[in-house]
Amino acid sequence: MFVGADPMRLAGLADIVDQYAARLGLMGSEVTDTVRRQSGAATCRALSRLERDLGERAEELRWRAAAIEEAQQVGMPLLVAFGLHRSRLAEFAALAVFDLGGWERAYARWRTTPSTSQLLKMDPAEVANAIAEVAPSVAEDLTRRNPRVIGGLDGVPPELRYRANRILIAAEIAGLERQISMVQNPQPATGVGSSAFSIKIAGFAIPALVATAAAALAERADEYRRWLEEDRQILLFAPVGDGRVVEVFGDLTNATRVAVVISGMSNSIDNFSSDEGGFRANAAILFDASQTTDDIATVAWLGYDTPDSVGAAVRARAEDGVPHLRRFLEGIDPNDEKIVTVVAHSYGSVVAGLAAGGGIAASNLVFVGSP
Repeated sequence: MFVGADPMRLAGLADIVDQYAARLGLMGSEVTDTVRRQSGAATCRALSRLERDLGERAEELRWRAAAIEEAQQVGMPLLVAFGLHRSRLAEFAALAVFDLGGWERAYARWRTTPSTSQLLKMDPAEVANAIAEVAPSVAEDLTRRNPRVIGGLDGVPPELRYRANRILIAAEIAGLERQISMVQNPQPATGVGSSAFSIKIAGFAIPALVATAAAALAERADEYRRWLEEDRQILLFAPVGDGRVVEVFGDLTNATRVAVVISGMSNSIDNFSSDEGGFRANAAILFDASQTTDDIATVAWLGYDTPDSVGAAVRARAEDGVPHLRRFLEGIDPNDEKIVTVVAHSYGSVVAGLAAGGGIAASNLVFVGSP
């Protein structure tokens, strides 16, 4: 077919094919980088397969380009059979079907940041797939720009959520420091709606109250600084109201068995880290006691507003916590490869029991001190 054709056009076709090969090679190198940086075995296997496929397609394109260039060297129509054979190779090379468009679209998705509004409408499995489809640098940029969304979004890989919540904790510390300054150095209110902060009775500042308020704020800021210094794996940080916090012990990404400990009544973000029988301390003890192998992780889940002693008589708080627990469990293991055990303590067993009644993503359910 190509014997006697315009050599310039054939050269142009060869150049185009080679350019596609180079672009596929670039995609392959970026995938290789991702494989090195990702710790999840399943992710590494998937990306390795993709890299291998890209390499084979790039090699195929280079072979086609070479076949076309060889056909150009054949010359005029009156050639020996060997030359005709090469021209037929060139014809096959040019006309054989290959899906460059599909790989181009996949590559474009890989380099495109998903919108937070789209992510918030997805279930945890869809979130996990959306994040897995983009380059690591894109996911990291999304985390830096939207830490509040990424830090609390079930289905996002744990490492990204840890990073997002470190940003949120640092921002909370800065906010507490501003509040301390406002308490200690109140400015006169100027105008309607002024947010100036002061502690006064009958128009006079009360030094004891000022000192107490400043000390309480400073204590909370110091607590959060310790969280950062200890490099704790915070999967959720929402210091509003009683506060919600989720912390991981172990390698949640690679663990094959995960225990999720559900908190009981009278737990809040303020007493979460109490050394004297605190909720976090009990989850850490369970983690330490279960370390017969390296593939176990434990999660301290304070993902709902727990009731006080009076509120524990009704189940309204438990009902509010059910959708949060269900979604969290779905986000731990979107690919259903882990054995998840829910360990519910006290009022937390009401939350877990109500959630299990409608189905939860867990293999085992344990009640401790259940009402």
